[in-house]
Order: sequence, then C-alpha cells, then structure tokens
Amino acid sequence: MSWLDLVDNTTELEKLYAGYVPSISGVHLVGVNLYHNNSFSVFGFSLPDFPPDPPEKWKSSEVNVVQLNMKLSGVFGFSMRGWEDSGFADLQIARLDEGVRVTVESESIELDVTANRARINSFAGYIVNPEREKYRNC
Repeated sequence: MSWLDLVDNTTELEKLYAGYVPSISGVHLVGVNLYHNNSFSVFGFSLPDFPPDPPEKWKSSEVNVVQLNMKLSGVFGFSMRGWEDSGFADLQIARLDEGVRVTVESESIELDVTANRARINSFAGYIVNPEREKYRNC
C-alpha cells in the first residue's frame, strides 16, 4: 500500500506521475496551518520527485517542482516541535483505526498530526532556482 492509498483526491496526481508513486521522503515543507474552529490542518510541501512526462505548459515554462497542499480534516491530535527552514524533511502517512496519522521529521522539526482523513487539496508546478531556492508558481 502506498501513501496515495491513504489520501483522498489523488486521481489527477496519479495521472501526472503516470503510475509512479512519488516519494514523500525528502519533501520540502513550505507551510503548516492549523485551524482550530474547523478542526483541520493544511500542509504545503514540494515533492522530491518530478513527473517523467510533465504537461506541455510546465515543459515550456521550465517548471521543475511539484508542490502539494494536503488537508487533514477532523484533527484530533497535533504536536509540533521546532520550526526552521532546514531544507528537507521526511513525511510519513499511516492508517489508524480512527483515521490517519501524518508525521514530519527533520533535523529542526517534528510534527505529528492525527485526523479523520487526509486529501490532496491541490497541486501546482513551480520553478525553483536552486541557487536562491525561490519558488515561482506556473
């Protein structure tokens, strides 16, 4: 079972990667939002793997990174230690009897969220200049 089997709304992402499951080890975590009143969290992260045959628009724009927004609904556990842009982190998703558990670990951050469900809200192609590590949406 891959991480894509534990997350809803993955059809378009699976089409983009044409049957290949992109790794979630070595993601670049770009944001974490927690919404107390509605009990959900949104993670933004860039995948370490780029699709083998990206859309023509991405090719012509020189897009080189896929960034996802993943929403965790019905959050019932949240802990976080540290926050620094240390570059890359390992993300793990596991099924629980009562939902899913998402953990993110790097040298400078530990994040642990349990929720009823996880879904891909959106994804987009970005251009990352490795020298400046700046993102530009395409």
